[in-house]
Amino acid sequence: LDQGGKFRQEIIGGDARALLSLYEASYLSVPGETLLDEAKSFARRHLQSIIAAADDKVIGPMLANQVKRTLELPSHWRLQRSQVRWHIEQYCNQYSEEIMDPALLRFAMLDYNTVQFLYQSELDELNRYNSSILISLTESQKSKREN
Repeated sequence: LDQGGKFRQEIIGGDARALLSLYEASYLSVPGETLLDEAKSFARRHLQSIIAAADDKVIGPMLANQVKRTLELPSHWRLQRSQVRWHIEQYCNQYSEEIMDPALLRFAMLDYNTVQFLYQSELDELNRYNSSILISLTESQKSKREN
């Protein structure tokens, strides 16, 4: 911050990762925190200008995609599992096979698929439970009508 309490561009120097972190953190403000509101508008403005002048050599395609995605909706407002899926896809799309770590990719995909299977199993269990409740309710209603 400068003497007037305003954010200075030269401190961040166009560092997209620092701006992205500042932008994400600014969403954790509470109403009336003007400093974080100013940080949000400062970071958004500078991130948009970095993306507008996007040169893949400056920030790289993966970071550029992350900045665009975060400007649409901050990461902590998204579903965590969809974030994991997006990062796996970005890793596959952005790195060549000689740079990519196949063990890391396999582990990430295994983790993602295992958790998805767990969620699916829990949903199946809930559906069975709800079905049994629905059946018992309809049976109790039928017995009340007969009485």
